[in-house]
Amino acid sequence: MAILLTISVIVSGTTLANAAGKSGSKCTKLGAIAIESGKKFTCIKSGGKYIWDKGTVYSSPKIPSKSTNLESYRFSSLCEKDPFVPEEWKLFETFSLRRDTFNCASAPLRFKLVTQPSTTPSTPLTPNTQLNPVNECKISHGRRSGGQIAFSTSISPQIFLNKRANVQVIPVEFMDFPSKNSVAVDHEKYFKYIKDGHYNLSDGQVSINFRVPTNYIKVNKRIDSYILPGTFSHGGPPWVWPNMDMNQMLKDISTAIGSSLDLSDNDLAFIVVPPTTDNQYIGHGWPGSPIFRTEQGLVHYWYFSPPMSLIERKSWYGANPWLHIHEMQHSMNKLDDHYGDGDFGRIDGDAGTGNWGHMSGMRTDFLFWDKWISLMVSDDQVICANPQLISTHWIKPSNYFGKTEKLLVIPISSTKVIVVESMRAAGFNFKLPEVAEGALVYIVDTSITSHGRGINVLRPTNRTGSIYSRPDFILADAPLKVGESLLTNGFKISVVEAGKYGDVVKVEKIA
Repeated sequence: MAILLTISVIVSGTTLANAAGKSGSKCTKLGAIAIESGKKFTCIKSGGKYIWDKGTVYSSPKIPSKSTNLESYRFSSLCEKDPFVPEEWKLFETFSLRRDTFNCASAPLRFKLVTQPSTTPSTPLTPNTQLNPVNECKISHGRRSGGQIAFSTSISPQIFLNKRANVQVIPVEFMDFPSKNSVAVDHEKYFKYIKDGHYNLSDGQVSINFRVPTNYIKVNKRIDSYILPGTFSHGGPPWVWPNMDMNQMLKDISTAIGSSLDLSDNDLAFIVVPPTTDNQYIGHGWPGSPIFRTEQGLVHYWYFSPPMSLIERKSWYGANPWLHIHEMQHSMNKLDDHYGDGDFGRIDGDAGTGNWGHMSGMRTDFLFWDKWISLMVSDDQVICANPQLISTHWIKPSNYFGKTEKLLVIPISSTKVIVVESMRAAGFNFKLPEVAEGALVYIVDTSITSHGRGINVLRPTNRTGSIYSRPDFILADAPLKVGESLLTNGFKISVVEAGKYGDVVKVEKIA
């Protein structure tokens, strides 16, 4: 029986260039935006078909004169080229900016280290004695497709990232694509990016231990020998792969490994192939229908990476280091996607978190809620408000590096919470435009169990225009500024003071 490789493909629902933007012509994604010949076209539904509308005049945002200073440089778009990109990632950034790939340099290829300033707010704060115990804010749920949106009650062994994270690299090569270099030469910069990335994401609490063999393990078969009839597609070309017999491939990899690797205390198996391997054969894969069992027993958590090459659009899934961190969360059964229905909610209006959060399009840092439920950070970084009291709380910017209080959670019920975090242009969010700085408010609802659903960013009612008005950043203007508030689920959330130190948020229960 043919078993399809589970593939995760997160495709931005907007295209900045190279789109068929002629009025009335066919388009494929409802709500998609195309910029062409000085006009912005939107994909609409007319007569049961998806077509481009008449379009409106579009002027690119005026970019102010830029400072050449690393610390003060301000980005105007998540897609903007980074003048300070590390040398080892320049080729990838150029690849991602190609018109035939994504025309967008959205992956943060460095971490801008910013720590908490010495300045503090003057507003009186609610004392800790009036807070709820943190466990009152730890909503949970059972398994769901793709990962979790709250604390997991999975029966699988739990991985405590902030306590231990052993990653065994399993490098394999097939007869039709032999290796030309050592494993380190081909992949070392990826291992370093993932290790350093988790350390910075977690405020220094996660230290991944990569175990990397020197040479590839040879599988004495051609990779094309695993092709079965049919194809696997995610949204049509170019996201089409042959139907591969992944059960047999994993059995053969297990045989090739034998007892050469010690998996006794392994948390995640990271399967890689030489970058010269044809990328049509391997999409991102993780535990599901294919079973990976070795001489040492079942491998609960594994991640099969596509070749890390720079060839065509499909190659982006192997070459993008930021994407590997995303897929590892899926592989460890940690986090679900948050992009709403379809590509960013363009079917029924559920936009999920827009482009907020690494699990929603991979253009920004993880939501701090995601870091908490995936056990990257600690309980003492979370403020659990007492919903029965009027309270005021200082939350530090979640993208600054440091083990400080960065998340405000207001429990509503056993399945729902309001979450607030402070956003500033720093860390992996160094490209945030000014409109995106402030207090981001979102709802987590575990009673909504379908894939991609259950976390929704809230947008203040005084905002104008579509949430898709910025092709680079859906829901960019959602954060509350000082003096603003929003009402949700019987609560009023207000920002009463703000600065580089973060946001002071007032919580009031209303009748």
